[in-house]
Amino acid sequence: MFSDLFLHSLVRGSGRVLSVFVAVILFALMLLTCVDVVGRYFFNAPVQGASELTQFGMGLVVFGALPLVSASGSHIVVGLLELLAGRTVQLLQRLVMTVTSVVALAAMGWRLALTGLDLASYGDSSSFLRIPLAPMAYFMAAMAFVAALAAIAHFFAGASQEDAEAAG
Repeated sequence: MFSDLFLHSLVRGSGRVLSVFVAVILFALMLLTCVDVVGRYFFNAPVQGASELTQFGMGLVVFGALPLVSASGSHIVVGLLELLAGRTVQLLQRLVMTVTSVVALAAMGWRLALTGLDLASYGDSSSFLRIPLAPMAYFMAAMAFVAALAAIAHFFAGASQEDAEAAG
């Protein structure tokens, strides 16, 4: 009981931290774009390296939000057969989609981790601001792995919720 409560609190807390992180990065991207546009068109002085910072920021936003989307099941779903399929078929469909998602996310995380190792061994960095690329690849890999775990947790949470609804 205590360990379940602790784990639930930990997951919720880390989800909130990740949500705030993504929101702050998104706000920073908006601010950067506004400052860059105003500086470029009114003062003929764009923000140096704005395109690189935007690329890094977008990577942080997309991969930072990936575990949140997987944990809540908020990804895009097309429910063409839901009205026709029974409960067993729907559960089988959820299982196949979860396994597919987990395999894809884990493969993406694995490849990104290997890419990060390569980037670190070369000392590769962005062309203008010289920001090291390996930490970004490691972050993206970690978020892909966390998203895979979140997809598994979401599947089992949904299955136990469906069992509770069927029993009650």
